Amino acid sequence: MPSSKTIVLTYVDIKKFLLLVPRDKTSQECWLSADSPVGRGYSRLTLESGERALKHRVSYLVFKGPIPHGKDICHNCPDGDNPACWNPDHLWAGTPAENIKDCAAKGRTCRGERKSQIMKAVLARQSPRAKGLRYARIAVKVSGEKNAHAKLSKQDVYCIHRLRARGFSCISIASIYPVEPGIISKITKGLRWGHLEGEIQDESAVDRLAEAINSKRRRTTTIQFGVLHPLAKLDNEKVRAIRNARAAGSTCVVLGRQYHVSSAKISQICRGKSWAQVE
Repeated sequence: MPSSKTIVLTYVDIKKFLLLVPRDKTSQECWLSADSPVGRGYSRLTLESGERALKHRVSYLVFKGPIPHGKDICHNCPDGDNPACWNPDHLWAGTPAENIKDCAAKGRTCRGERKSQIMKAVLARQSPRAKGLRYARIAVKVSGEKNAHAKLSKQDVYCIHRLRARGFSCISIASIYPVEPGIISKITKGLRWGHLEGEIQDESAVDRLAEAINSKRRRTTTIQFGVLHPLAKLDNEKVRAIRNARAAGSTCVVLGRQYHVSSAKISQICRGKSWAQVE
């Protein structure tokens, strides 16, 4: 296991570590800790300084001496390499190149036949660990409807292409689908769902979607002005009073405090920019 950190052990660290040595194990057996391995299966321990160190590197340092500069501590367990083992008889120091070569020779790299076995296990929805393929990390890319997070179907994608061909914008198409306009654009450019081939056979579905978009366009939101606005603070009489007071010389600041609106709003009312419907 490569590590750039220099391990500094105190007398207390060494004393505590020696207490962990199993007395009922032979030199041929792996020394395993009661705690669960972390990361890639390597056991760790906490030193007096608070630093976390890999237990097999500490074991090499205690029983065999200083770790040569630039060397990795590799495993050579009789029953197959076990990263959690910290038996000093199963450890040896080697260069990173030797470590990788040893790892490949023992089939611990995710290549060749082992990679094929892992892929088969994943596709069969079985755990690689349960299949005996330890520490396998592999990502299988699932596209289209098979993706658990897919928001569209093949039919939707075909309809999106047809709607775009009819001239509908990405924003209007996105209004009837649970995706953003940017996703619609990527779909029409082939950057998303590009694996689909063929065309939609039922054009009536596209007609229904086009009608849904057009009906949304026809809906207009009525904007309420003046006293009809639910948050209006003034009414027609107050607006007329504000304009008369402003004409008589009152300032916008004074009128704003009197009617509980901002001075800018008073200015807009007097200039006809706001409440323009009141004469």
